Amino acid sequence: MEEYRYFFRMPEEVKLASIVMSQSEVHRIDIRGVVCPYTLVKAKLALEKMSCGEILEIYLDNKTALDNLPRAFIYYGQEFLGTEAVNCSEWIIRIRKRR
Repeated sequence: MEEYRYFFRMPEEVKLASIVMSQSEVHRIDIRGVVCPYTLVKAKLALEKMSCGEILEIYLDNKTALDNLPRAFIYYGQEFLGTEAVNCSEWIIRIRKRR
C-alpha cells in the first residue's frame, strides 16, 4: 500500500491553483421568507452584478426553491457548487458564475 501513496500526489502547480480558486470573492444574499418565482428572480439579479469566477451564496428557507434553483442555474450555464443545510428548515446554495 505504501508504494501507492506517492502515485496520488498532487503537483505543486495544481495545489496553487486550488488555493487561488478558494480565495475568489463570495457574495451572499438572504432570500429567506421569499417564495417562488421571486427566489429565482432575486438570485439571478444578484448573479448578474457579479464577475465571472465569483461565488454566490444563497440563504433560503423555501423547499421548492431548494429543488429548483440549482437546476435553473445549471440550465443558465452557471456552476452549481453544492447545498449546505444550516438547520432543518434553512439551506445555503453555492453557485459560481461562469458567464
